Amino acid sequence: MAQELTGLFRIDLRSLGLFRLLLGGLLLRDWVARWPNLEAFYTSFGMLPIDAPLSKAGGMFHYSLLDGATSLPTVTILFCLGLVCYLAFFIGYRTKYFHILSFIFFASVLNRNILIRAGNDLVLITLLMWSLFLHLGKRFSVDALI
Repeated sequence: MAQELTGLFRIDLRSLGLFRLLLGGLLLRDWVARWPNLEAFYTSFGMLPIDAPLSKAGGMFHYSLLDGATSLPTVTILFCLGLVCYLAFFIGYRTKYFHILSFIFFASVLNRNILIRAGNDLVLITLLMWSLFLHLGKRFSVDALI
């Protein structure tokens, strides 16, 4: 009976590898869409300065790596670091590590400016969070080759 149950709850690693590629592609597409508007949406000179009197996402538990970045060069550097995390996650290099970093960066981007959130952002962050519990680097990745 126990062997029958373990057979029911297995998942094909190829489908997880494909899921990682698609999820990484969505992250990269989101990054490309946000890149032209960095100054308008993520600096203190844009539509929502850091010290704006609006309530922060998450209330007293709010965090965002971008809250400390007020100028365009600083935001650009942080976004380039986020791109490195997304690319490493996409190709499957140290998949779990860069998956966590991609999740943290994407959550920071969403929490920095709550005025420009959309439904697809919440779906993507939910997919990122729940997929943290899966072995996404076992197939179609650099980790699998090593």
